[in-house]
Amino acid sequence: MATSQIRKGSTTPLLLAMLVEGTMYGHEILKRLRERSDGAFDMSGGLAYPSLKNMATEGLVESVVAKGPAGHMCRRYTITDQGLERLNVLCKEWVDFTVQLHTTLGTGEAVGALLAAEYTKREMERVYEEGPLHHVEPA
Repeated sequence: MATSQIRKGSTTPLLLAMLVEGTMYGHEILKRLRERSDGAFDMSGGLAYPSLKNMATEGLVESVVAKGPAGHMCRRYTITDQGLERLNVLCKEWVDFTVQLHTTLGTGEAVGALLAAEYTKREMERVYEEGPLHHVEPA
């Protein structure tokens, strides 16, 4: 699978995760995503906005038209309780998928060593069990 296909599959959890921080305009979501990922997820509006519209239709986000910082009308997005639930499910699915992928590839030990450098096993289990909304940055 090409990197672009993997990124498309991660669109919904990435956008929802940005909205956990609070209500944002679409351009703010994309800026925050670029910043948090050190540029790894430089998502285009052509991918993000249709996804946000679909998420609003599904009830994962609320969308309200409001006057933007430059004075023109823009949409502001807020994650809903249903969106938070979906985010937690999607994050667990990604964890399960990546664990199985690395197990199958035989790279699990290397990935485990990298994770251990930043997180204790207990912290990783808590993130997995409770979801990303309870995530605490490593010290």
